[in-house]
This record gives sequence, C-alpha cells and structure tokens, in this order.
Amino acid sequence: MKQYLYGIDFGTTNSALTIYDEESREITHTIIFPSLIYFYQDVAKGYVVGEAAIRLT
Repeated sequence: MKQYLYGIDFGTTNSALTIYDEESREITHTIIFPSLIYFYQDVAKGYVVGEAAIRLT
C-alpha cells in the first residue's frame, strides 16, 4: 500500500497542496489555487474555493 504525505500552505494570496509519495520519494502533485472562500447565503449550498469563488464575487 502506498504511503503519501500531504503538505498544505495557507497563504495570503494563494494556497498550495503538495502530495509526496514516500515509496518513490517524489512529489507527485502540487496544486495551487487562490486563497478565497465564498460562502453561499443558503447554508445548505455550502461554499466554494479558489477560482470558483472568484467567479461568484
């Protein structure tokens, strides 16, 4: 079974998630997205983050 480590950086402008594969000792993915959360007025709809949140503001 593969083992992964996850690194998260909650930045002021952008946030990032990096996935590290412990077996191969390589970073497999890095995802960067704007640090913005949009909460819908209707709580049942939840929220969106990143580019989707920018489109709604």
